[in-house]
Amino acid sequence: MSKHFLPFTSSLIGSMPRTKELLSGKRRLQNGQLSQEDYEAILLRETEEVIRLQERNGVDILTGGELSRDNYVSFVAEKLEGATMMSMADMLPYMEDKQGFEEILDTLDVPAVSIKNAICTGKIQKERKSFKRRNP
Repeated sequence: MSKHFLPFTSSLIGSMPRTKELLSGKRRLQNGQLSQEDYEAILLRETEEVIRLQERNGVDILTGGELSRDNYVSFVAEKLEGATMMSMADMLPYMEDKQGFEEILDTLDVPAVSIKNAICTGKIQKERKSFKRRNP
């Protein structure tokens, strides 16, 4: 890749939306209804499509669209005590206005089980074995 960029170099920042097929595949993988190999085949097809989309639109620096990540906080939250990854459906019992919460999800077109969020469920602290110090 060239180290000389145009004055207005373009790149995708953040995650591309996941298709229903990918979201369904993730749920089926988590429920034991789909093999890791089959899920990775779906993920590869979707990632290739994200790259083709960027190529068609003249994006200068291509990315995979972060389709393999659950979300931007899960990789940190899973290494912390006191943080629990919960889906919107998991959070419903904690909502005072359950109907209002469901209406928001419908308006946003967010499947209640598709995305997990980091929820504070105790004192936040790092797990001793999770983070390794790198020697400079």
